[in-house]
Amino acid sequence: MPVGNERIVRAIADAYRYEPLINPSVRKLFLEYANKYAREKFQLNWNCGTVDELEAALIGLVEKYPSQDALVYGAMKGESLLAGATGAITKRVAKEATKSLVTSLGLTEHLKGAKNLYDFLQRYKALLVAIGFVKEQDIKLTDLGDEEVEVQVSGDCSYINVCLDLNKEGVYTALGQVSCTRLVAFAGVAELILKRGYDVKIIGYEPPNCKAKFFEM
Repeated sequence: MPVGNERIVRAIADAYRYEPLINPSVRKLFLEYANKYAREKFQLNWNCGTVDELEAALIGLVEKYPSQDALVYGAMKGESLLAGATGAITKRVAKEATKSLVTSLGLTEHLKGAKNLYDFLQRYKALLVAIGFVKEQDIKLTDLGDEEVEVQVSGDCSYINVCLDLNKEGVYTALGQVSCTRLVAFAGVAELILKRGYDVKIIGYEPPNCKAKFFEM
């Protein structure tokens, strides 16, 4: 089992706190299911009543478990129960968490100046390879024109376990797909740098080998 990442836990916890689409009742539901997942998968032996408490508990588990998965599960399971499918809220959580993470790591300066989506994704891939987060062959980019790019990912995925769990439970988008946190995160960084809105459509799902089309909203 892969281990967790403290920075990712903190970034998603901040999205729980500050994303405007998450009101107190929605946050309570997300926490309920994040706690449930952590108890079942990571042997968390108490119920955390606040984001602060859950964040601290999950950080304490990162050396042993991919504890950020609990926050991903809480948001996706919670939104699916509220709306019948995952959608706007979980996309915003993934995007805003990634924006926070990239900013906290001081990586935005290396990405500024990108001319378009394909140029940005090339720069972002090169940066991820340079810092050792992915291997060159883990990301393949194809420029489709008109601000559309096909992205294929493989290799290590920080969210593969929770993705498979959600797929098994039938927690899907309105299009009947599991929302790929890893790929939606790319769109979040694109929005941060290019100052435009982007969305992702999954066109191939075989974790960790997944394919998506990125496009301007």
